[in-house]
Amino acid sequence: MTESNMFPPEKRSPASLSASSTSSESSTALSGDPVSGDSVSGDPYGTGPYAANPYVTYAQSQRVGATASDARRPALWEPWYGIGFRAATVRMFRKTFVFHGRASRGEYWWAWLFGMLVQAVCIAIASVAMLWAGVGTAVWDDAGTVAQLVCWLLLFLPDLSLSVRRLHDENLRGWWVILPTALQLGAFAAFFAVLFVGGMIDGYAGGDDGSLQVTVVATLTMLGMLLLALLASVLLMILPSDSRGARFDRPPAVSDTAREEAR
Repeated sequence: MTESNMFPPEKRSPASLSASSTSSESSTALSGDPVSGDSVSGDPYGTGPYAANPYVTYAQSQRVGATASDARRPALWEPWYGIGFRAATVRMFRKTFVFHGRASRGEYWWAWLFGMLVQAVCIAIASVAMLWAGVGTAVWDDAGTVAQLVCWLLLFLPDLSLSVRRLHDENLRGWWVILPTALQLGAFAAFFAVLFVGGMIDGYAGGDDGSLQVTVVATLTMLGMLLLALLASVLLMILPSDSRGARFDRPPAVSDTAREEAR
């Protein structure tokens, strides 16, 4: 007969009380008492001070009216890294008049692909319409040019604001967006300048032998600057993101954020 059977609990020694308590806890763990939440019982919730409540965690991760993918979808004013084609297209039009904040590389290049597809579709529709009408080749070419111009005008403002936000994501000011355009204008200006200077030199020399050489030099100068403009437009949009570009963000007020999440 042990001490725990001979004496009541109030008369047992401290050592026996400790051993009895340990034995009781072990038997509870092995029996898988669901109240204790021990790992042996398979209860995933637990009752200890560090046990997490999965229902609270799930509720905190959801937003009003959100879908299953909204848990990893950033707010509209934030850049979205790893965005897809459809989301990038929708976001470009939703932020048409937003020239602050940032845009990831995915946001820009998916939207650029969308613009190219739209222009191709417009040209194809115009060409098929002209072919069906049986018009001449000259009118056919004009229709394709007009369709391309209309698409460019429709996408101009969304693309401009998106380019500014992409520059902000690189920690660059939006004014850099005019660099490719400035180089393009400079290319045509250089073409006419070379022609003008070359013509003056030929006039002073009293001959027209150098007119062909002047035209070739002017054309090469223009093409070189146009190529430089193309490289600048690509390089400015493929630079990596810089966290310091967050200075261009304008987070909305708490009430605006709640209203946006409730949509």
